[in-house]
Amino acid sequence: MHLAPCGELDIATVPHLDRALRRAHASSDLVVLDLSGLDLVDCSGARLLLEADRRMRGDGARLIITRVTPEVAWFLALIGMDRLLEIVDDDAASVEPALIAAA
Repeated sequence: MHLAPCGELDIATVPHLDRALRRAHASSDLVVLDLSGLDLVDCSGARLLLEADRRMRGDGARLIITRVTPEVAWFLALIGMDRLLEIVDDDAASVEPALIAAA
């Protein structure tokens, strides 16, 4: 399953992405989250990413984050989330087939 939010991931938009991530996780063991359309992620957005990742790992699923914008990558690195999340520097279209083949 592939999701591509756009705009800002902040306290106002976190509930929307949380619902989308939960639906995606319910239908797939592999969720690719393309962040190329995000201009901003605040602390509530970062927390959502971490909670979703932990929830999916707990169920044996994977959350792959890809195409992170430089601004979002800087923020995730600043708060140490780049070491906790599975972030891939590749296009989601090429990531999914490779991961499915490796599974």
